[in-house]
Amino acid sequence: MRRIWLLGMIFLLSACSLAPDHPSYRQQSEDKNGARLMTDGRPKIDADRDLYNNFDDPENVRQNPNFISLTEGSENQRADTRKAAQLIERYTDYHADSIWFHGGNMYVTVDAPEELSDEERQREAQRIDKLLTKAIPTYEIIVRVN
Repeated sequence: MRRIWLLGMIFLLSACSLAPDHPSYRQQSEDKNGARLMTDGRPKIDADRDLYNNFDDPENVRQNPNFISLTEGSENQRADTRKAAQLIERYTDYHADSIWFHGGNMYVTVDAPEELSDEERQREAQRIDKLLTKAIPTYEIIVRVN
């Protein structure tokens, strides 16, 4: 008798569950007060936007200069070289001649007109150094104005 009663209860409970393709199956995940799981109605394609880092783009990976570089190497230096050259061309009247790295140092050579005095060259080098240090704080930047 006990076994029959146990089998009857198992049969009853298994028959009361909804199939995943039943129309009201989805309604079970929503509560009545309007608070529900945040990912319920969101398409799966959009889920990648929630990731903290996009590891394909090294400029986006290292937004905080205190983070350890996860992709150390030429792609980071290429991105930093591009950024330094763009900053120099955008915010000054000069052209970046060469940008190279040695350890934690970034060496930047800037072409300037020959009419500039040594004092003006030094002032411009300090201004460019501040500009680059503000934009790329991960390196000790040495600027030389030719």
